[in-house]
Amino acid sequence: MKWMSVPLLALAACLPLAAKADGNFLLSQCQLGLKILDGTMRNDDMPNALKSMNALGHCLGVIQGTIDTSALMERLYDTPHMICLPEGGIQKLRGVKVVLQYLESRPPEKLSIDESGLIYGALIMKYPCE
Repeated sequence: MKWMSVPLLALAACLPLAAKADGNFLLSQCQLGLKILDGTMRNDDMPNALKSMNALGHCLGVIQGTIDTSALMERLYDTPHMICLPEGGIQKLRGVKVVLQYLESRPPEKLSIDESGLIYGALIMKYPCE
């Protein structure tokens, strides 16, 4: 068991202490990932396909995670519903477009906050509860 601690410590030392996942990062990831979702990735973009797939995974993951967390908090803590998605939810492409539209409409200095907070704001603006 001791032999595992040295490689694990070495690996941990290589990892960044904090990653800045703000609106600027989310905007760049969702813009790259959208090329895959909407089929606009050109053949000359193929060398960047892996980067775009990673970006798409980040974008979709954080959007879905924010939606799931919001719904969980509403159920667990009986908080008021702030986001009212259509029956059956929204398609992934639609979610990305909603978030991108919100991010692109904000001045750059407003994108320096946490990406989940911005996604939450985008969803509240697009799908408010009546």
